[in-house]
Amino acid sequence: MREAIGHWAPSALCIFICVVALIAWAGSEARGQSPVFFAFLPMCFVLVGVITWRLQSELREVQRRLRELETRQP
Repeated sequence: MREAIGHWAPSALCIFICVVALIAWAGSEARGQSPVFFAFLPMCFVLVGVITWRLQSELREVQRRLRELETRQP
């Protein structure tokens, strides 16, 4: 469970920063800047987290199979 949470920590931090930036942007007088960057930035971290999570799952499966093969051999 701890490994699963660790993969999403960068995404959670990025989402927090983006929410703070969007709130600051909404409260400022300079509305010429677009919040699109802040709105789509978390998607990058989510995709990285998903890919890392899948790789970690595959690694666990390979390690499990390796242990099974090692125990079968005399």
